[in-house]
Amino acid sequence: MKILGSLYANSSSQSKRDIAKNHLRKVTEQFPDDVEAWIELAQILEQSDLNAALNAYGTATRILKEKVQADIPPEILNNVGALHYRLGNLEEARKNLEESLARSKADALHDSVYYNSIAVTTTYNLARLNEALCIFDKAEKLYKDILKEHPNYVDCYLRLGCMARDKGQIYEASDWFKDALRINNEHPDAWSLLGNLHLAKMEWGPGQKKFERILKNPTTSTDAYSLIALGNIWLQTLHQSGKDKDREKRHQDRALAMYKQVLRNDPKNIWAANGIGAVLAHKGCVNEARDIFAQVREATAEFCDVWLNIAHIYVEQKQFVSAIQMYENCLRKFYKYHHVEVLQYLGRAYFKAGKLKEAKLTLLKARRVAPQDTVLLYNIALVLQRLATQILKDEKSTLTTVLQAVHELGLSHKYFQYLSAHGDRMEQLAEAEARRCQDLLSQAQYHVARARRLDEEEKMLRRKQEEERQAFKMRQTEEQRKLEEMRRQKEEEMFAKTSRIC
Repeated sequence: MKILGSLYANSSSQSKRDIAKNHLRKVTEQFPDDVEAWIELAQILEQSDLNAALNAYGTATRILKEKVQADIPPEILNNVGALHYRLGNLEEARKNLEESLARSKADALHDSVYYNSIAVTTTYNLARLNEALCIFDKAEKLYKDILKEHPNYVDCYLRLGCMARDKGQIYEASDWFKDALRINNEHPDAWSLLGNLHLAKMEWGPGQKKFERILKNPTTSTDAYSLIALGNIWLQTLHQSGKDKDREKRHQDRALAMYKQVLRNDPKNIWAANGIGAVLAHKGCVNEARDIFAQVREATAEFCDVWLNIAHIYVEQKQFVSAIQMYENCLRKFYKYHHVEVLQYLGRAYFKAGKLKEAKLTLLKARRVAPQDTVLLYNIALVLQRLATQILKDEKSTLTTVLQAVHELGLSHKYFQYLSAHGDRMEQLAEAEARRCQDLLSQAQYHVARARRLDEEEKMLRRKQEEERQAFKMRQTEEQRKLEEMRRQKEEEMFAKTSRIC
């Protein structure tokens, strides 16, 4: 049974791995001190149940320490550290990985080739851990240290590229990814990362070529990530088709074809299902799209895109309260810090719901993160303009509110003027809105004068009311004094009568 479990453990077939898991469980039940069985069981469980794998490794290490009285092998410590990393237990991961590295260096005296290879893997894992802990300088040093000894370690080039990308150093990131391709020109991850750099800059054509390059390779011709990326490219470019209905339909069909191909290979692929929902939503099949998104969300609650798509559907159906709630839940669940794109979606939902103050506050949060974003600046200017217009038209607006509205209208005008010269594709729109702001500002003094007159009238009314309150209070005080005086006189008269009787 143990031999069969060991043989099936490394099979590419999931059903055989499941058989191996069952056999090894039975072995550990019958022979609870069989350390090899526990280790093999842990290795199988790593693919499906991280906590169970950790428990199995824990049992194996306990047997090694207490019954075999042997040191824990560095590869076991490395695997335990990797599991803790995947579970988010970063300090536990660090402890195990550092112990594994120290053990590998000590054991390298006996078998340098084997233990040095373990040390390299552990060093890479430590670098990944330092990335997760935001200790980027140390992570970078560890990756580069590995490359000094092992210049063909492709994953180190990819991680250094990802770190550069996350710091906004796009050209440096591209160089690292190209270095990886010089070692392995068919590496799908390197091509994907290069493709994603293009997509981040909305360079759809060059990005498309990178993913098509992956699919042309017979060994990666059904790569799900590349197919979904191409589907997403066709989906993104749908919005650029303008009034060309034939082109729009062509892009819809191509996106659908990509997502369907993924689902044929993997019917449970949530990203492909989500993509089909997005295409249906674009076609106007809103109810069908919503049903697909709901099914994807039932399959996993950890997929941010589907939360956003459900919120988008709510916006399309004018269910703005539900949309706002979904966007806010998404921000809380998936993002520690302000996320510009989601905040813009939330601001748009508030705007469409007529909640202009909330829209303004939401978009200003996004601007703190992305002050150079011209689309965001346009949206802020538009909200300020609409909010100011609303306040100025309201004859009950106070002087303070009107003055603030005029100030914000002036800001809106400045923003639109700036965007009319530097607004990329929105220069004409910004110029038209700037003129509208100028027209509103030319009427501002009328609104300020009206508000000031209303303010003065309110002040006079408040003064009059205060005077009336004071006069009423004085009358009450005088009446109270008179009553007190009458009561005192009566008491004196009663006292005088009582004295005469005596």
